[in-house]
Amino acid sequence: MHKIGILFGKSASSVLQEMRKQGVETRTLSEAMTVFEKLPFSNDPNEKAYLQGLRAGDLHTARHGLSIRATVSTTHPAMLELVKDLLGRYGRVVASPKFLRRTNQFEWEVYGYLHASFEFLVKPLEVTDESFLSFFAGFFDAEGTISIFKQHRSTTTGLRVEVSSCNRDLLLLIAEKLRRIGYGAYLSEKPVRRKGETIGYGPYNEDFWRLSLTRSNEALRLLRSLPLRHREKVVKKELALRCRKVPWVDVANQVQALRASVEAEVNDCVQAAERTYLNRHGKMIETTSPVV
Repeated sequence: MHKIGILFGKSASSVLQEMRKQGVETRTLSEAMTVFEKLPFSNDPNEKAYLQGLRAGDLHTARHGLSIRATVSTTHPAMLELVKDLLGRYGRVVASPKFLRRTNQFEWEVYGYLHASFEFLVKPLEVTDESFLSFFAGFFDAEGTISIFKQHRSTTTGLRVEVSSCNRDLLLLIAEKLRRIGYGAYLSEKPVRRKGETIGYGPYNEDFWRLSLTRSNEALRLLRSLPLRHREKVVKKELALRCRKVPWVDVANQVQALRASVEAEVNDCVQAAERTYLNRHGKMIETTSPVV
């Protein structure tokens, strides 16, 4: 309105009055203050289910005015890529380095502000039978593990698929849905980590549970059906599919090389977060112990 007023020698308020006379709709304050465009959600049911699965894991969401803020903190470049790909088509995505004082560790926080049509990400989870595999793929990309190993007292290659969470009720729901479609999902009888137990990034706020598929043939069948998007897990899935019936001695080096590659990527990612953080803040951080 200010720019229109300049063209005609009028004030912005005069332009507003004329617009109201003519019935011209104005933007809301939120729209007027928006710098970066936010596109509405595609309404694709499988994409919606995948995003809800990711939100049940690593993706944190909250209302922010009329927008939905979605955030992930990570040290894995593959997760950074995934969030930028998922959210970047709908608006601006930013990656910012963080320093966690209680653990003396650096990581990245990647976030975006989404259109109000993403409100399903702040509502209770909906896990339908029709889009369950898409939901589980999102959850698996956040919390899943593919283990390739030497079978005990054997020369063959074993495979195990697991997801872990503090949300036992969600794992029970997933186990039930997996059993309905023919998988022998097993939920640990006791938590694998107890509330208050300290490991990695600090103490657990709740008991930590694990859901497993331990039969190699079932794990392979499930992996084939899951539309995974997390680059690390896609690569490991492809390796698992290739080496199921191959002797362990012939695949051990590939498995170890993949582990080393992921570890090196994570180390580089953490170091990049540290360099960027220190460059922005212009000083070293006092830590209670050396930063590794």
